[in-house]
Amino acid sequence: MSIREDTKALKACYRLIQETTPDFVVVTGDLVFPMGIMSFSFNNNAPVMQFANFMRNTGIPWAFTYGNHDTEFLATLSRAEVDELLQSLSYKTSKNLLYPYIQPDVYGRSNQLIEIRNQDGGLRQALFLIDSNDYIETGGLNEYDYIHEDQVEWYQRTVQRLSRQEGHNSFNDFYTHSAARI
Repeated sequence: MSIREDTKALKACYRLIQETTPDFVVVTGDLVFPMGIMSFSFNNNAPVMQFANFMRNTGIPWAFTYGNHDTEFLATLSRAEVDELLQSLSYKTSKNLLYPYIQPDVYGRSNQLIEIRNQDGGLRQALFLIDSNDYIETGGLNEYDYIHEDQVEWYQRTVQRLSRQEGHNSFNDFYTHSAARI
């Protein structure tokens, strides 16, 4: 909301990262809040760049999914422009942002599966990032959207595919086997 609050939040994140030394960070949206009356700015370009630079400087791989405020109606950058910006900052250039270049054909943006594999190639963990979307298309300013049925179906199909691929008979068998390795 303000430079002072943003700086304080980034310092807290950096301290947490330093103390916990994670292998991977998932950012679950609302990187920015470009609502002039609330944050005194419609600019979503500079804050996205600042956060991406912050994460690049940590050297830790990271991924994100959009929140409901990242691309507000009056924001400087549109949804497509924010996608382009984050894609330009992706692993191919930053060496630590896992951008979902290939999107499943479902509602939302930044829906993705991140497969964490053992050295032998076996699946260790499957991380699903699912966009909870922003606003209902026919709704008003504060009518928030939700995860859509096709996103849930994509998740189910993908878990079933991974289960078969990994030689498990069912989701429960797959889940129990995967959870035991954590």
